[in-house]
Amino acid sequence: MGFGLEQAEQQTVTPASDSGGTDPATITLETETEIAAEDQNSAHSDHETDDDDDSPFVPNKWKHQSSHPLDNILTNIKSGIQTRKSLHNFCSFHSFLSTMEPSNIKAALTDADWINAMQEELGQFERNKRIKLFQMDVKTDFLNGYLKEEVFVEQPPGFFNNDFPNHVFKLDKALYGLKQALRAWYDRLSKFLIENGFRRGSVDKTLFLKSKGGVLLVVQIYVDDIIFGSTNRSEGIKIHQQKYIKELLKRFGMETSKPISTPMATTTKLSSDENGKVIDVTIYRGMIGSLLYLTASRPDIMFSVCACARFQSQPRESHLTAIKRILRYLIGTQGLYLWYPLDCNFDLRGYSDADYAGCLVDRKNTSRIATFVGPCLVTWGSKKQSTVVLSTAEIKYVAATLVCSQLLWLKQQLQDYGVSFSCIPIFCDNTSAIIISKNPAQHSRTKHIEIRHHFLRDNVEKGIIRLEFCKTENQWADIFTKPLARESFEMLRLEIGLIGGT
Repeated sequence: MGFGLEQAEQQTVTPASDSGGTDPATITLETETEIAAEDQNSAHSDHETDDDDDSPFVPNKWKHQSSHPLDNILTNIKSGIQTRKSLHNFCSFHSFLSTMEPSNIKAALTDADWINAMQEELGQFERNKRIKLFQMDVKTDFLNGYLKEEVFVEQPPGFFNNDFPNHVFKLDKALYGLKQALRAWYDRLSKFLIENGFRRGSVDKTLFLKSKGGVLLVVQIYVDDIIFGSTNRSEGIKIHQQKYIKELLKRFGMETSKPISTPMATTTKLSSDENGKVIDVTIYRGMIGSLLYLTASRPDIMFSVCACARFQSQPRESHLTAIKRILRYLIGTQGLYLWYPLDCNFDLRGYSDADYAGCLVDRKNTSRIATFVGPCLVTWGSKKQSTVVLSTAEIKYVAATLVCSQLLWLKQQLQDYGVSFSCIPIFCDNTSAIIISKNPAQHSRTKHIEIRHHFLRDNVEKGIIRLEFCKTENQWADIFTKPLARESFEMLRLEIGLIGGT
């Protein structure tokens, strides 16, 4: 269409006679707008000639002829000249914005764009199915696996046969301690599920799905723990360990202590404290282990617990004081739980952050990551780097690489549930790290980064991942990076999905 418009602007001059004496410099050409105002017959006709040979020759007026007949021009010729740039902007805008909304379903079904939009909306409802979860723990799982190999064991105590003291037992099923026990149990369970109409996941081989009557049944296996889910739930899901917190506080004698608003003060700087008072290693390690188990449902204490866990070999009284502050924080927040609401979007995104030389012992930094599916926090982590970095851009780039690998794993896992993503965003508060991921010519900033960390740049070039800038106050992974003031801490705690009362 743009080509026809440009051709319509070209004009040729045709003289009425070979002997015309009019100066070409004085010729005034009529525009296409003026021609359109004339009669249609004169617009299509050629120049006029005198058919009477006897009459004296009188030259006619100069006429011009368009290179395109008016019937071949698609748009209104009175609308003015349209350049390629203006036409490109027009098409780009109207490709994504419909100016007419159908009045009924019949009109919508005649438009291919509206059909695609409705299918996408239905797919969104399909992805937001309500799933009700149940958990089961198989106590004697390894004793139910059939062995494919011949395995012999000695006569165990209590089953010793005095008549055949040199004989051994041949096993029909697995026993705890056999290396074949795990595989035998999984083979028998998976065979049972497949025989009953389940299909195995294409990415996660421990995931089994079954659809019947519009209801989806999901079975996720992890050794002897099995999670069942069905799409008939009427409310959201909350995860908490309130009973465990009460037992933990009672175990260490902290249930009557005064509660506090944050797990770590903003002025706390933990170091090896070699001159400090030595404490009981067993008690300290017991506290650390118990709190690490609690971080599975309480990500708000992950930074504080990981910071104290670095000094398990030679703990001091200052480290024990930091641990007790975490327990005091749990006293006032026992009612918090991770909330996963229904009818939310399935946008996959990640947040990355890191502290520069945060460890006072070896000056190494720690990378923190968090990934979300819609408003729901699904994975979070903290990893101390093995080397000392030289710039903040480098540590931010390495942290974004960790989030990238986690997001790619989640993307593959969600394919079994029928959810797909095109380009996944990673939010970072460092512009230099974003530039490094897009521009491979930043040699001065990238020469110290190992080759494996350029895995992020490769995925950015492929369009799978994109890095976006976010302000520090909107960096949700900040709660895993450093101790925060009460206002900021409570705000980020709410953003990651921890809600509830005391």
